[in-house]
Amino acid sequence: MTRTTPWLACLLVSAAGCQQSAMSDPNPFRCDRGCAGPSADDARDASARDPSDAGHPPLPLPPPPPPLPGVLPRGECTLTLATSARRVGRRADLADDLVLSAPDLLATRVPADRTGCDARLLRVCARVIDMGDAFIGAGVEVTFFDGDPEAGGVAIDSVRTTIPLMPRFGGEVVCADWTDAPLTPRPIYAKVDAHDQARECVETNNVTLLGNLSCAVIL
Repeated sequence: MTRTTPWLACLLVSAAGCQQSAMSDPNPFRCDRGCAGPSADDARDASARDPSDAGHPPLPLPPPPPPLPGVLPRGECTLTLATSARRVGRRADLADDLVLSAPDLLATRVPADRTGCDARLLRVCARVIDMGDAFIGAGVEVTFFDGDPEAGGVAIDSVRTTIPLMPRFGGEVVCADWTDAPLTPRPIYAKVDAHDQARECVETNNVTLLGNLSCAVIL
């Protein structure tokens, strides 16, 4: 059964005759003013009469999730204007203490599409996300490799994103068709912005192992 506290009962009784809007009242729902709520004294009195009427302390907030490896915390993904100018081949005569919010591109795993494996065609996919503090436009290049691209991996194909990537949002899934895919598992990697064309605050997290993939029969 729901209990009605004294101040709520007062509100129900006095609401019809109240001439002051509770929305504009800086201390709404106080009985002694007709449209009313509990004052600090009312709350203390209610707590003394019945502990169940007292307010409960708020629950503590859960700890934030751990950051992704190689990703800066929100608000720290920046570049100096001079660094940005140098990366695009412009004059670096800008003050180093001026900074820009920047994107931070990386790829995450997406299951491969094996529906074409009867013809030895494996579609490899990755989700491209921006974990920085600024969006980046469409056209980011993503290259898929058979083997680690930093250790002699062979490029399978390159594709580009088709939509702008908003910071720390859903990203976009891109795929490439691997013709004559092997029947024994191979380590497949995705590398975002392989030619360093995008302005990023972190350039060391662009390579992702998607898994050991093949068109082998799965029993």
